[in-house]
Amino acid sequence: MDIVHLCKNLEHCSPVQITCHVQITCFSRSVDMEFVEETSYSGITCYSHRIPAWALQNVTFNPSNAGYYAYTYNGMLNLTKCSGGIPLFVTKPFFLDADSRLTANISLNVKPNKTLHDTYLCVEPYTGIVIDGHKRIQISVQTQAQNNNITGMLQYLRDAFVPIIYVDEHGSITRDLKSTLRSSLLIPVQVVHVLVYVVLAMATVMLLAALTLGVRVALLRYRAIPEREDDRRVIVREEEITSDSEQYLSIDGASKGKFYDAAD
Repeated sequence: MDIVHLCKNLEHCSPVQITCHVQITCFSRSVDMEFVEETSYSGITCYSHRIPAWALQNVTFNPSNAGYYAYTYNGMLNLTKCSGGIPLFVTKPFFLDADSRLTANISLNVKPNKTLHDTYLCVEPYTGIVIDGHKRIQISVQTQAQNNNITGMLQYLRDAFVPIIYVDEHGSITRDLKSTLRSSLLIPVQVVHVLVYVVLAMATVMLLAALTLGVRVALLRYRAIPEREDDRRVIVREEEITSDSEQYLSIDGASKGKFYDAAD
């Protein structure tokens, strides 16, 4: 299994928009794995992707699967053309997410479980490196009921898809690569995230300080206006008193001069 393509630009995509285009070389089939959840592997945050159910639906529900001869049941891939005419079919283990009719004529000792039997990839969102992954598939052979002239064990054959092999391939990041990834990418990214919050906090504090200073200056100016008006009133009053005093003195001096002239 090779990852051919991730989202066009991981930086500008939400997790839901990120898809893994996977080429399954042994089956000559490609499929898009969709984002399921954000998870963590060995302390590294990653996005988990799984094969969606519609990728293995028949042509009635997914016409694009006509090129893979998906004309029968949902949840299976027809390998008859790739196997030289042998009726081989690929499904998820224990027919997970497949048509319930596939298990009508067989008995399974294990119930399908998404956690244990589904294929998934955990991708680191900044680099696109696969941190952990499981490729789980089941290959079954199709059997058909024979006519009554057949004797022996073949007379008991039924129309069924009989599992013959179950494969679980696992791969995960190595310790050296994990250490390199943390030291060269994850730690700097965490530092940048912290610095962003620090810068935002400092900017908020400076903004609040500027607003406080502006409000205080405005209040001081508002309080200074009445004081200036009171000062002006006092100055005007002093000028009025001064002018009245000068007039009184001039009048008094004039009257005294006249009095002395009369006495003489």
